[in-house]
Amino acid sequence: PKPPRCDTASMTALVSAYTPEGFVVGADSLRLDLHGKVVTENAVKLYPTQHPSFPGAYGFAGNTALEYTDGRPMLNVLQVASDVADDLAKVPLSGPQEYVEDFCRDLADRIAIASIGVVLPIEPEFTRVMFVGYYQHRPVRLQVVFPIVNGRLQAPKLTELVEAPETFCMVSGSQVVWDELSQEAYQPETLEEAIELVRAYVTRCIENTTDPHCLSVGGRPQIATVTPDGFDWVARPNFG
Repeated sequence: PKPPRCDTASMTALVSAYTPEGFVVGADSLRLDLHGKVVTENAVKLYPTQHPSFPGAYGFAGNTALEYTDGRPMLNVLQVASDVADDLAKVPLSGPQEYVEDFCRDLADRIAIASIGVVLPIEPEFTRVMFVGYYQHRPVRLQVVFPIVNGRLQAPKLTELVEAPETFCMVSGSQVVWDELSQEAYQPETLEEAIELVRAYVTRCIENTTDPHCLSVGGRPQIATVTPDGFDWVARPNFG
């Protein structure tokens, strides 16, 4: 069966695979500015959650920066998200949904304040965030969309909350690549098998030159595992 996916304005390859041993998350490492110019091919797109009760990871598929009309940077969404995660790490929580909703609400508020008087460039959504992790040793995957209406950021919308999720989830990327890969891919049962599946998918997205969804995917694969013990890099994004 085809994995659930949603297109985003930024054509990041962002995926997760689940096994009884844990999650594997992967992404490419290319970042473009709002005008399509390459910013870096070594962008960090996967981050550990910082909360001791919710060991996990999150990643963005969409805009991760705001800039003024003359190109000067206005807001680094990734840095703001890291600050939000640090703040939430000190707050007790009653479940993963509470954590994710608090995280995204706080992040959206900070983006909205920074963008007062600015018409946001992308509709119908500014960005999308995937979270995977464990709460009380139970695995969960969540997705949140940051919608835009008439150039203004709206309240974040939780679009997915799945416990013990299906094996593979394509948050953003190429359905064409997945259709080709799924012909030969087996369902992974271990972290090592899931790592190879995620690596193969992201690599093929990077190397594909015909699917429009791959035109803004590049750099190299970055891969991490998430278990009840926490986040661990398999392929770090700082490739030197």
